[in-house]
Amino acid sequence: MTTESLAVAFQPLLLRLFDFLADHPEIRTEVGRAAKALATWSEADASPERPTLPIVVSKSSEPSVVVEPIPARPEPVVVKAVPIPADFRIPIRSTLDDEPQIAAVRPLSEYEPAQGSPAEIAARCRLKAETTRLLTDGQANLSYESRGELMRQANELRQCRLWMLELGAKPPTAWRNLAAAYEAAAAAAEMIAGWNNQAEAEHERKASDVLHLAAEAQAVLYAAVESIGADRPDYDQIAVFKIIRDEGDRARVFIKRYLTRSDKADPANGPDVKRRIAELTGVLKKPVADPEKEVTKLLKNLRFKLKPLDADPSGATVEWPRVYAVIGDLMEQHRVPPSHIELREILMPVLSVAPTDDVPNAADRALREARRHLEELNEPIDEPIERASYSAEVSEVRSMLSGKIVVFIGGQARRYAKSALEDAFDLEECNWICTPDHTSTSVFEAPIARANVAVVLLATRWSNHDYQNVKAFCINYGKLFVKLPTGYHPNQVASEILDQIGDKLRAGR
Repeated sequence: MTTESLAVAFQPLLLRLFDFLADHPEIRTEVGRAAKALATWSEADASPERPTLPIVVSKSSEPSVVVEPIPARPEPVVVKAVPIPADFRIPIRSTLDDEPQIAAVRPLSEYEPAQGSPAEIAARCRLKAETTRLLTDGQANLSYESRGELMRQANELRQCRLWMLELGAKPPTAWRNLAAAYEAAAAAAEMIAGWNNQAEAEHERKASDVLHLAAEAQAVLYAAVESIGADRPDYDQIAVFKIIRDEGDRARVFIKRYLTRSDKADPANGPDVKRRIAELTGVLKKPVADPEKEVTKLLKNLRFKLKPLDADPSGATVEWPRVYAVIGDLMEQHRVPPSHIELREILMPVLSVAPTDDVPNAADRALREARRHLEELNEPIDEPIERASYSAEVSEVRSMLSGKIVVFIGGQARRYAKSALEDAFDLEECNWICTPDHTSTSVFEAPIARANVAVVLLATRWSNHDYQNVKAFCINYGKLFVKLPTGYHPNQVASEILDQIGDKLRAGR
């Protein structure tokens, strides 16, 4: 057998041995030590002697002979380095005491921009705007209930971090600027989504206007976040920035301003930018061929869907979700106002049977306007209410609210109704606040915070304001809160007060 054939025969064995040692670091360590000892022995200055191990001779007539091993050579010994494979690793074990202390690593999601469609970005921005409005000087520390409700809503959205809740007190102007900037960014995201849904020719014609205005909106948000003292940009601002940059590349539009950190916007420009976005969005709406004809067709469809009321006045057979969808098309797609005469006349006869739970915003506005108009037609403005008609519940509430202030939010303030409530409950004042639709709930904070206010009534039947915000004010200032879904006759108000907060009023006597 030649030397070459011998090497070939040993190669598979050596490869298997190498793999085995790679998987068994303890044995690999022992092999390394043996190799070093073998190298020491082979490189000795004198001719190496054969080591002698104890030898036991088999039983015979001669006595057994034991040969003692040769003693080790004295130090120092010259050791020649043994080549070690490049992938050779000796495991090093350490205890908990000598492990280095390292800082906790933040999740990668905290460093990446928030993802999602423009609609998701807009929803997150609007929740952040609502949260920011609550953070005035008097509300730097929100109640546990209010904070929990905000976090619940944030958890329903993907990657929505309400970082502003972690900041301390800031100037009210800074909070207002940030809230307006979030609203402008939300409007910009929705504007881009609507623009992308347009026909190709219209899409290209408006590309520059849309992208330049959206760039300004995200720059205002960047500046507002920076001015309030945040340690990093907002992730939704970065997401809007990326959308603008990508859309600019796709549409081949050079965006001249607001896409660099050095080109800063004014953090107070949120309201103005939002107004201009609303104007441009109105221009972007694709007009229908014959708006009046489409509106007439939808009104006819609405009457048809309410036709089952003729046979079943309870309204149980009416498909109310479809009714509300038609109202939504009229108001949102065709810009029909809730005060539209024909729409109002269709809805007034069905108000008593129309469901009030889970009503879409557009349908809710139309129903409230129909109720308001019906109220004006059926209720005299200056006719007083006779005290003889008051119930026993009115007397009980009177004993607990006498000399106090009640704040009434919603509906149309009527002189006779206000006087009736003050007289029935012996109030110091019934502070009736009526505001236009979509007014910020911040206007209710100061009246609720007054010292002698005992109860806050929210007329949910005539108000579009989010009662959670009003309720948050009541919790913060220790006021009792009552939702008033029915009318404002003293008997109805007394009944709701006793049902909702009667125990608390009795305990506070």
